[in-house]
Amino acid sequence: MGILKKVGVHFFLKKVTSSTSFKNSIWLFYDKFSKLFFSFLTTIYIARHLGEELFGELNYALAVCSIFFSISSIGLNSIVRRELLWTESEKYSILATALLLRIITSLILFLVVVLFSYTIFGETSLTFQLIIIISLSLFALPSEVIEYYFNAFGITRKIFYSKSIAFIFVSLIRLLSIVLGGSITWFAWLHFVEYFSSALLLFAIFNHKKNLVKNLKWNRNLAYKLIKSSWPLFLSSAVIVLYMKTDQLMLGYLSINKSPVGEYSAALRLSEVWYFIPIIITSVFFPRLVHDEKRSNEEFLASLQKLYKLMTVIAVLISVITSFTASSIVNLLFKGSFEETSHILTIHIWTSLFVFWGTINTQYVVIKNSTKVVLYRSLVGLFFNITLNYYLIPLYSGIGAALATLVTQIVTATIFNIVHKQFRVLFYLQMRSLNPFRL
Repeated sequence: MGILKKVGVHFFLKKVTSSTSFKNSIWLFYDKFSKLFFSFLTTIYIARHLGEELFGELNYALAVCSIFFSISSIGLNSIVRRELLWTESEKYSILATALLLRIITSLILFLVVVLFSYTIFGETSLTFQLIIIISLSLFALPSEVIEYYFNAFGITRKIFYSKSIAFIFVSLIRLLSIVLGGSITWFAWLHFVEYFSSALLLFAIFNHKKNLVKNLKWNRNLAYKLIKSSWPLFLSSAVIVLYMKTDQLMLGYLSINKSPVGEYSAALRLSEVWYFIPIIITSVFFPRLVHDEKRSNEEFLASLQKLYKLMTVIAVLISVITSFTASSIVNLLFKGSFEETSHILTIHIWTSLFVFWGTINTQYVVIKNSTKVVLYRSLVGLFFNITLNYYLIPLYSGIGAALATLVTQIVTATIFNIVHKQFRVLFYLQMRSLNPFRL
């Protein structure tokens, strides 16, 4: 508790715990934590059930599909929420227009997925079958428009209900399927079921009692406005997801089989299990940062420094403990299989520090209204990740992919701040947060 006081947690908590954003973040925490628990549990058992190669096949297909899933949002998330708050009287027209745009996008992307997968993998390959099954979930993703509505008006608990119920229900089916010896294609179908059950629940909650679906109206002029406003964010999100999935995609492409992808994916699940922490922390403290920035730049930087210190303490503790216990953790969870996973985990876990810092960098960018930098930063990350993976994977397989990811995160979260004059102050704050004598 003494360390936490030193890094200024008590300073933040007094000012944010009574806010609406904090209360909404509690629902976000419940959502993330429930998914974290069941996802972690089911992933371990599915990995043990399928083995390295089949688990790698499934995760490779998921990595491919995740790119198209991200693109399907076409950058509408924040734009639609903004429009809903600015012109609440037109909310049904905004929702209907965004919904139809998402449906059209999903249809086009599904056709692209089929053509891409058929050309690259061939219609008889297992990879092709898995990608097609999982990509059917594209037709459930337009329901995210309802999430925009709930988020805009602070009704986050309704998102929590729909997503958590669907997730827990499907997770239990996954565990039952393991006991019954379910096939890899069955587990792919369960991803589809999860997306669609969540979508149906969202629409049911939205339409409950008031029959709101009847009020939805398409607006062509608004559609043009939304597309014009969202395309930079769409481009950024596409680059970001490519950058985040490059390691798995290139590892699968450059390896003889998908076993290295399975071992690497298992390490990722153990390493990325902590990534919900910075999301929750920054979402709670964001209003406080905005308030401090309006008061004075000195107060704003002081608050950022405390936040960097808090993130550094948490990330370093996680990384040190995991590095020393990685072998024992992997042996305990995977019962002697996934031999390379512990070595990959020992390296990959250190990306946590730079991922945690990256969430603060993003908040700074948003507050300073410099969102174009997100695209530049992601393009730099994509370039480094592709280049490093191309050279390191043939030499070190999954360990090479982990090294490439770690170096890329260092470049995008830290080195980029040195090069870009506007963000150089963030680099100094990051370096100070590493100094234990400044706690």
